[in-house]
Amino acid sequence: MSVVGFIAFMLTAVVCWWLISAALSNSPIDSIVAFRYPVVMPSNPSVCPGDTLIYRQEMRVRYTPATVRLTVTVWNPVDERTVVPEDSPRWLNYPDPVTVRATNTYVVPSLLPGKYELRAAASGEGHKTSNYSVPFEVKSGCPT
Repeated sequence: MSVVGFIAFMLTAVVCWWLISAALSNSPIDSIVAFRYPVVMPSNPSVCPGDTLIYRQEMRVRYTPATVRLTVTVWNPVDERTVVPEDSPRWLNYPDPVTVRATNTYVVPSLLPGKYELRAAASGEGHKTSNYSVPFEVKSGCPT
């Protein structure tokens, strides 16, 4: 077999493998939303319950029109569990592709002292989810 024939054979094999993998895959298509930063540091990483976390994030909505579901939870990285589940996700409609740059806020609920992460995720129907986290610490000695 010549070098050209071998390259053609390999390219054909790769394309066939890719087509078969795509046909057999049940994974959703690419994410509608892309966050610029996977981890965002808040301007005030050490807080007390009732304080407001403040952080900046950039979200790019790539495929439109789209309805994006945004959820936010609080995660305990030590226990590896959600300590404050999302109780009211936000639904956002985007008729055109757009990049949203925003200063976000989150009022810290009643939590014991320790390290936590604010975890946000955005997805659209039938698409993969994009997410990011905001690490923070609840100080000991906070007024109750």
